[in-house]
Parts: sequence; C-alpha cells; structure tokens
Amino acid sequence: MKIFLFYISCPPQWLYRNMIQPFICDQLCENIGGRELVPNYRAILERAVSLTRKRKREEDNAEPVVVSRSTLLGPESDSLKTKNVEGQQRLDVFFKFMQRVDEKYMRRSLGQRDFHRCFLVACLPHVVGETAWSKHRAYYLALFDEDSYKAEVLVTTPRRFGKTTAVAMFVAALMCCCPRMWVSIFSTGKRASKSLLVQIKEVISSVPTMEKRVISSNVEELWVQPVNTTTKKDQSRCYSYPSSVKGLKGVSAKVIVMEEASRLSTDVFYEVVVPLLGVNNTAVLGISTPLGEDNYYSALTGLKDENELPLFRSLSVELVCPVCRKKNEEQMSW
Repeated sequence: MKIFLFYISCPPQWLYRNMIQPFICDQLCENIGGRELVPNYRAILERAVSLTRKRKREEDNAEPVVVSRSTLLGPESDSLKTKNVEGQQRLDVFFKFMQRVDEKYMRRSLGQRDFHRCFLVACLPHVVGETAWSKHRAYYLALFDEDSYKAEVLVTTPRRFGKTTAVAMFVAALMCCCPRMWVSIFSTGKRASKSLLVQIKEVISSVPTMEKRVISSNVEELWVQPVNTTTKKDQSRCYSYPSSVKGLKGVSAKVIVMEEASRLSTDVFYEVVVPLLGVNNTAVLGISTPLGEDNYYSALTGLKDENELPLFRSLSVELVCPVCRKKNEEQMSW
C-alpha cells in the first residue's frame, strides 16, 4: 500500500524523471486489494500520467545554464536563484499541515487526497492570498496542472466513504494556515452541524502546538489564531449552521461548505448560498450521498455553460464499474 501511495503521490521531481508506467500502477492496485478500495483510481492515474508528461516536456525544453565558479560565488548569483512567488510560503505551510494531519490524526485515503486537491484549487485565492492570486494566477493553475479555475466543487460518494472526515481535515487546515479565513458550514440539522465542528477541532488538536491556537469553541462557532500570526484581526472563524433559512439571510463567508447537500433545504441554497456566489472568489464545497436524479444537487452536477462545459467541478465515486452500470441500464430499458 505504501509503495502504491508513493508511486501515485510522489513529488513532481521524481515523477518526470521516472515516468509513470500505467501497467505497473494497475498491478500495484490489484496487489493491495483491487479497485474496490480505490473507486476513483483511474481518474487519479490519468491525472498523474498527464502531469508527468507535462513536467517531462518542460524539463526537455529547458535550456541548461552554464556559469563559472566565480559567478556562483559573486553577487551575480542572486539572478540565478529560483524566484519565490508571492503566496508560495503560505501554500507550503498548508501542505505541511496536511502532512502532520496524516501523521497525527488519520492517514488520508487516495479518494480523500483527490477531494482535497480539488478543494484546494477552489480555495487557492484564500490560501495564497488574494493579492498573490491576482498577480500569479497562471503560475498557480500551472502548478496544479489546471487549465481553468472553478471555485465550486461538488462531491458525490456512497455512505461511509470518508467525505465528512475529509471536509473536517480540509477546513481545519484552512483555519490554521490562512489568516482571516471565514468558513460557513450548512448541515442538515443541529446534531450534524455540531458533530462536524467537533471533528474539525479534533483534527486541529491532533497537530502538536495547534491546540493552543484555538481561541474559542462552542457548538456553533470556532475561532483559531493561524500559524505565523499574532494579531486579533488575523484570526480565522468557522460557523456551523443547521439547515434552516430562518435567521441565515445575510450570512457571509469566504468558503461555503454544504454537508449532505442533496438533503439541504432548497431555500438555504437559493436564498443564502446563491447570493454569495456573486461575491468574488467565494468557494463552494458540496458533499453528498446519491439521492436520485430529481433533486437540485443532482441537477447542479450536470449543469453546463454556453460552451457545453461543466459549470461546476463534479467528482462522483460509484461502487459499480461502467460496464456493469451500462448492463443494468440496458436491462432496465427492456
């Protein structure tokens, strides 16, 4: 299992020097238990192969720089250093925090890592800072091998797949690594909203020294002092609301989380969430279990723009292969 995780999740430098061989990945996947354990394995593999090819082309097209030893030791060497892009340090802190979560709280599954990658792309303006994002948008999109930016991610998985835990991990990282973060979570009920907020705090407390940065916590809100900050104005906040539109009008956030989105009241979505979509760089992260095709969430996952491209980034995990599903649809049509 560790070998497979390393092969798929290894750093880009290792990837493009040692090109991924899909048949080897297939064998490793079968050896650790088959694709039932990793339903979205094929999507992860295709993305990894695409990334390695892109990195390899960049390396092949790069021109070597030849300099003398005196130049390296002189003041001119500053021009040869890799320039630090604004916001990169904050992104590195985020990655380091997630690594500590893997070590101290729970090792993420491949599916959860895939969710976190898409969540992170949607939240990049808030992770690296809006100023850095506006200046270096193309750099960060290329860093994640993305052609365009989408601030909305909709995830659909079977029950007990770990999506709520994945959201708790990700929100904990946002709270601890991003100054002035503001997260609003909408759940199906009071018990669910309380449970998710408690789990977010558990993730934060599992990372050494981070528990001391929790300013206040109760069943409805959580305040944290992010790393590398000391002032009150930089504190992050997270609010968790039950699914009731009463009293929620006027609620704001930088990141909106919809837990079990297909079961949320449609009034909450249309009267609270939709107005926030008009605010620049507001990220929406929706997670849900399947609830048929006749609800608003299923309709959102299939929406397309004027160019017939998906309006939202949609991730769907199914415990049935495409061949079996097609056979079942054919039998149903009889």
